[in-house]
Amino acid sequence: MNKSPIDSSFEREQEKQKATTSVAQQNSFMSTSLAQQSSSTTAPSMKQDARADGVQQKALDQEKRALRKHMLGLRDAIDHKSRATKSTNICRQVAHLISAWQQEHMPADRMTIGVYFPMGSEVDIRELIDWAYQNGHTVAFPYLIRKDYAAADEIRALPTMRFRTIPATHYHDACQNFIGKPLKTWDPTDAALEAYPACEPNQIDALVVPLVAFDQELHRLGYGGACYDRLLPRLKEGVLVSGVAFCEQQTGSVPHDDRDISLPRIIKA
Repeated sequence: MNKSPIDSSFEREQEKQKATTSVAQQNSFMSTSLAQQSSSTTAPSMKQDARADGVQQKALDQEKRALRKHMLGLRDAIDHKSRATKSTNICRQVAHLISAWQQEHMPADRMTIGVYFPMGSEVDIRELIDWAYQNGHTVAFPYLIRKDYAAADEIRALPTMRFRTIPATHYHDACQNFIGKPLKTWDPTDAALEAYPACEPNQIDALVVPLVAFDQELHRLGYGGACYDRLLPRLKEGVLVSGVAFCEQQTGSVPHDDRDISLPRIIKA
């Protein structure tokens, strides 16, 4: 029986569709196979990279701990008289720097100065604190809050640094029940904090930063909590940041990575 032209055309079209479907299925199979091969290759590679990063981070942390222990020993070895003389020198340098900065940037205003309460063999900046009060500046002190109170954009696995302003009239009392305990972690609702207004990082005009060691490139080694590394990016633009240290705290090179923030200046004596 002879096929009509319409039947022949229909059969040819069916053959074309079958061929197209077969090619598409082959391509799909090949794509899936390649994707599976790529996935099986990428997954171990990513795991290897993660392991390598972990090994590097562990080595960096060990290097920091060793240097920290060594440099704290050197700082502790400075005799009390020399430490007092050097601290006075540093306080006067920082006071002069703040005064000059104020004249240039905000001559009609008082400044909010973030300081720290010295512990152990740190540079004793209490003379600078007294100077700030005498010149009418607002003085803010750091404290640590419990990690579960960290903000959404902060690392909740670590204690977070906050600041409170202490009026001159409350300074000596605060030394006993608040700022004299720099390593304590606080509940933000603690009654001991209620008398002192909170100070946000963007309210600070000048910040004085303690440290364990530094190098010529102004890399800073702290105590290992990364508190200042997390604080510095939260400061407003143009704030006057000064690290303070004894000359004995300078070392050839401070181990660091991209998360460690260097300082714009370090005042030393």
